[in-house]
Amino acid sequence: MSDPHGSAVVAPQMPGEAGAGGTVQQWLALVGEFGADVAGPLTAALERIDSLTHSGRIVRADLKALRDEVQQARQAGMLGQQLSILASGAVRAAPERLVLDEIVQSVLGARASEVPERELDIALATQHAEVIADPALMFCLLGALFDWALGNSAGPCDFRTVMGAETDKLHIECRFESRASDTLTIDLAEVARPRLNALAWRIVEQTALALGVSVNVQDASTGVVLTLQFSRAAEPAAPPQADAGFAAKRNARPLAGSQVLVISSRREMRVQIRDALRNMGLMVDFVSSISEASEYCQGGAPDAVIVEAIQRGERFDKFRDELRASAPDSAFVEIVEQGRTFEKSVPGGAELGRVGRDIIDSALPAALLHELSKAG
Repeated sequence: MSDPHGSAVVAPQMPGEAGAGGTVQQWLALVGEFGADVAGPLTAALERIDSLTHSGRIVRADLKALRDEVQQARQAGMLGQQLSILASGAVRAAPERLVLDEIVQSVLGARASEVPERELDIALATQHAEVIADPALMFCLLGALFDWALGNSAGPCDFRTVMGAETDKLHIECRFESRASDTLTIDLAEVARPRLNALAWRIVEQTALALGVSVNVQDASTGVVLTLQFSRAAEPAAPPQADAGFAAKRNARPLAGSQVLVISSRREMRVQIRDALRNMGLMVDFVSSISEASEYCQGGAPDAVIVEAIQRGERFDKFRDELRASAPDSAFVEIVEQGRTFEKSVPGGAELGRVGRDIIDSALPAALLHELSKAG
């Protein structure tokens, strides 16, 4: 669907939906994009290693370039992993009432520390209006939008919330100038899709689909404008008290600065969790056992606890009950040893959120956001 002004409305399809011929071709193209995004930097890294082997000399600049290339391939793999979860249909949305300004502030505000101040502007203007959406998927969508926009921009990126002309619509707008050397290609006959960083775009596309959010992209001489359109909740949220600020609601508080305690005895697990949470602006501490966790909490309760499955048992259950007695808002997430599990805690059901170790990189941030937003 398109208009004559160089814009396109994204209407992505999942595998197996109507129009199978076009859908198969679309997903074959996606597999090709994934392969290219992984193979490109790995090929460059191998060539660099060969060069360093022959020269016998390694300088700091070579090591940095090699690390950057490996990191690019790793990031592509994480995006592909996240995309496979979305495409499988395994994610089941649990919609809640969310204040749009506040969740934008929570997610994008936490990511703002990654870029110079002059490169990012966040303007909030929807006056505490609410949308109905799954908080974990919203976290994924806004994080993917941040990555895609920053990866394609040649200058500052502007994010803002907007009250739509229709009283029941709210928008998130992202504006930036695309890189001159990498044009933004939009196929109006199919979907809006930039060639640069295609996997990051696919995450935006598929997460929006899972949320039921429409996406519109305009590529004009003045720059690129992406708009996410949400349906407004039936009644607006009550404004916070004058002295409360973002602390008025738990899911209103920016994630940056939240304290997370990780209970894990294995170094490789710690590293994996640390890397997954790197961009969330959290204060993360590690302990090796339940007894160490109990001692840690004597100095103050953390906002969230992440525990590896091998630490679960009666001692952990006692620790959790004691912590919740003193700090009812504490959130808990369990790392399951194997698999691609992504479960949220539910009243009367699972007491902890659960994430399979195979998808820590892509799913742990969303699971943690969900549990934190539910607490209290």
